Amino acid sequence: MATLDALPALIVVDCQPRHLGMLAHPMRDQIVRIADRLATQFRAHEHPVVWTRLRDLPVGRVDALGPEDLPEATDELHPDCLLGDADLRPEPRRRLNALDDGLVDALRDSGVHQIVLAGLTTGGAVESTARAAYDAGFNVYVVADGVADVDPRRHDCALVDSLPFVAEIGWSEEIEHQIR
Repeated sequence: MATLDALPALIVVDCQPRHLGMLAHPMRDQIVRIADRLATQFRAHEHPVVWTRLRDLPVGRVDALGPEDLPEATDELHPDCLLGDADLRPEPRRRLNALDDGLVDALRDSGVHQIVLAGLTTGGAVESTARAAYDAGFNVYVVADGVADVDPRRHDCALVDSLPFVAEIGWSEEIEHQIR
């Protein structure tokens, strides 16, 4: 079982209609439901909640998914995401990593030592953000049932082969039992 620190921050990565729309319907609903449930729990314990948004993919050439493969861009979060008044919503970004220096500093200044990640996509922005958080000195916890990817193979590979080198992998239910 992964361990939840005394003051974690929840970062929900890219729960925008554009990204959620590429998932199968049951998975889309699950990701939003878990993100909302965890955000409610974090707020109840006065832990930071951050909702990040991807404006567009970086402009470098890649062999896989490119901007032309995505639905029209929007900076808005999915309408079912339940935002709290004190939740952080950094400016939309043009890179996979959802952490920027300002967010890292704000989290450190508030005493956060652990980042809990949920959202999209497991093998893209979630993994990139996990690596950046680890490199910035945070403990990282990836919520296995709270992340998804349009490619099930990439999702499984990230959770099994890549992310365990920079994060603990656990379940939303474990977080709900440990949060204080």
